[in-house]
Amino acid sequence: MQSTALLVLAARREIEYPTFLFANVGDDSEHPSTLAYVREVALPYATRAGLDLQHLERRRRDGSTET
Repeated sequence: MQSTALLVLAARREIEYPTFLFANVGDDSEHPSTLAYVREVALPYATRAGLDLQHLERRRRDGSTET
């Protein structure tokens, strides 16, 4: 919730945070509703506000993701 609140404050230009990071611990480990929220709500909201929301995943050197 705190990160969502900060995203809203940044969108309202009440704080100066141009970039937000979402660290995905793995599609098999992260709650599906969290992933849907980030994809369907937070990312479009950040984009409309001109903010950068980066989706981070841990990648091995061979390119595979690790959870």
